[in-house]
Amino acid sequence: ENFSYKNNFLQMSTFVRFSWAVTWLCLMIVTTRINTVHSTPGIYFASEGCDAPRLDAAYMGGANVAGTNLELLINGKSLSEFNKIGFEYGTEYNLVLQTKDEEWMQFVTHVSHGTTASTIGMKECDGKVLLFAMDFSSAEFTWIAPQQNEISKENSVTLTTTYAPAYTNAFVQPFSINAKKQDTESESEKPDL
Repeated sequence: ENFSYKNNFLQMSTFVRFSWAVTWLCLMIVTTRINTVHSTPGIYFASEGCDAPRLDAAYMGGANVAGTNLELLINGKSLSEFNKIGFEYGTEYNLVLQTKDEEWMQFVTHVSHGTTASTIGMKECDGKVLLFAMDFSSAEFTWIAPQQNEISKENSVTLTTTYAPAYTNAFVQPFSINAKKQDTESESEKPDL
């Protein structure tokens, strides 16, 4: 009978230890998931909200740095190649921001005109801002160019990106996307030849 009591005690003790271990493991997983959601990346919560990221700010604890490590592809073309033709108003384009050295980053994108969407990035500010919480070497999204009456006379859109690997200074890098050049003379105003 004494042996049975000790055996039951050991079984209970093992069960309690196992229960505590499982509970601790579950709490660690939940805590890690919550911390990841709320701390990745800090540039989300310290950026400019719906306004474009600023170089003269500090999103990750230190001063922001002018970025040069990103390249922008629009429908598979480099920005300089795309800007030779320009965008058409109201048209959807596929954009890819990628790091030149393939370093993984967290991204925040902001467009001055038009709207953006992504299957991975979180859409904010009616599509003006996308938040990419995971570290990747690129961020892919679509951009719908603005209508002509929505854009100012300079006929370009600024895409400003804040990016950083975890827990470093944030980099801010703007890109200017040009509109397709419009003929200034209408057909009726052209002189007869």
